[in-house]
Amino acid sequence: MIKKYLQHDMVKNFSIVLIGGIIAQGIAAVTPIILTRFFTPDLFGIVSLITAIVAIIGTFANLDYIATINIAEDTRDSYILLQLCKILGSIVVVLTTLVILFLNFSPLENKIQELGLPLALCIPAWVFFYNFFYTSRDYLARNKQFKSISIISISKSLLVSLAQILSGIFYPKVILLLGAKIIGDAFASFASSVQTKGRFELSKNDYIYALKKYKNITLYSLPTRLLEVFSKHAMIFVISFYYSLTVVGLYSIATKFIQLPVAMIYENMQKVFEQRSHKYVHNNKDLLTFSLRTAALLAVIAFPMAFTLFFGADILISMFLKVEWEPVAIYLKWLSPLLFFQFVNQPFNSLFRIKRKTEALLKIQTVESFTLIGLVAISGAFLSEIEMIKLYVLGGVLFLIYKKFYVIRELKRCVD
Repeated sequence: MIKKYLQHDMVKNFSIVLIGGIIAQGIAAVTPIILTRFFTPDLFGIVSLITAIVAIIGTFANLDYIATINIAEDTRDSYILLQLCKILGSIVVVLTTLVILFLNFSPLENKIQELGLPLALCIPAWVFFYNFFYTSRDYLARNKQFKSISIISISKSLLVSLAQILSGIFYPKVILLLGAKIIGDAFASFASSVQTKGRFELSKNDYIYALKKYKNITLYSLPTRLLEVFSKHAMIFVISFYYSLTVVGLYSIATKFIQLPVAMIYENMQKVFEQRSHKYVHNNKDLLTFSLRTAALLAVIAFPMAFTLFFGADILISMFLKVEWEPVAIYLKWLSPLLFFQFVNQPFNSLFRIKRKTEALLKIQTVESFTLIGLVAISGAFLSEIEMIKLYVLGGVLFLIYKKFYVIRELKRCVD
C-alpha cells in the first residue's frame, strides 16, 4: 500500500518541487541571518517597504491572467496566456516608471523624493522581471516541468544570496540588496523563458481570444488577489506609519522565517495540487476527498513547525541572530498559528479557482481584507505592535477557518 502511494504521480511531482524548494528556500532563509551581521533593522525596513510595493504592483501587472495559466483548457491556451501576461506586465512597468519620474520631478514633496530616484526606479525594474519569472514558472508547472522549476529556483537563490552577502561585506547599502533581488529574478526570467520559447505561432487575434475567454475568471480573481496581497502586506505599511522602520525590519525578518515553509512547501504543493485536481474537476465527491486528504497531509507537515516556533522561538533567535534582533522571537511566536492554518487551508483556497467560484471568493476576500486592514489600522493607534499582531493573527485564522468550511459545504451540497 505504501509502495503504491509513493509511486503516485502527485507524490513524485511533489517530491521534485519539494526537494528543489527545500534547497532554494533553505539558501534564502540562511541569507537574512547572515545579512543581519551587516545590516541594521531600519535598513531591512526600507527593503521590506519596497518589497511590499513590488508585490502589489506585481500582482496587478498581468491583470491576474497568471491565475488562468495553470487551469487553461489546453496547452495552447496556456501558452497564449503566458505571452499575454508578459505583454500586460511590460505595459504596467512602463506606466509605473512614468509615474515615478513624474512624482520625482513634482514640486510637491512625496515619498518618491524621500526614497531617492535610484531606489524608486528599482521598483519597476523588479516588477518587470518578477512578472516574467512567475508567469513562466506557472506555465512550466502546467506542463509538469517540475525539475526545471527546481533547478531555476535553486540557481536563483544561490545567485541572490551570493550577491547580497558580498554587498554586505564590501558595501552594505540598500540599493545593492534590491539590485541582487532584481538580478536573481532577471536570471530566473531568462532561464524559464528559454524553456517556454517558441511553442506556438501566435497572432493578435489569439491574444484577443484569450482576453475574452478568460476575462470572467480574472474579473473576480484580480481584485481578490489584490486584496489578498494588500492585506498580507498591510502590516508593513501600518507599522511604518505608526511605529518606525526599525520595527518594520524586525517584523519583516519574522515573516521571512514564517514564509520559509510557506514558499518551500505550501506554494509548491499548491501547483501540484491544482495540476492534479483537474482529473477530479467534474467529480465533486472525488475532488472533496482528494482535498481533505491533501489538507490532512499539510496539517501533519505544518503542526511540528508551528509548535516549534511557538515554544522555541526564543532559542532559535538567540542561536542565529545578534542581540539587537532578539524582539523577532516575540513576533515569530504569535505568527506561528497563522502558519498552521495557512497550510491546512491551501487545497480549499485552490478549489475556489478550480471550480470557477471566483465571485464567491471575491466576496469573502473583500470582507476579510477590509476587516483585517481596518483592524490593524485602528488598533495601531492605541496598542503596541505586539498586541496589534495578535489581533491580526486572530482575525486571519478565523477567516481561514471560515473559507475552509465554506468550500466543504459547497462541494457536499453538489454531491448531495
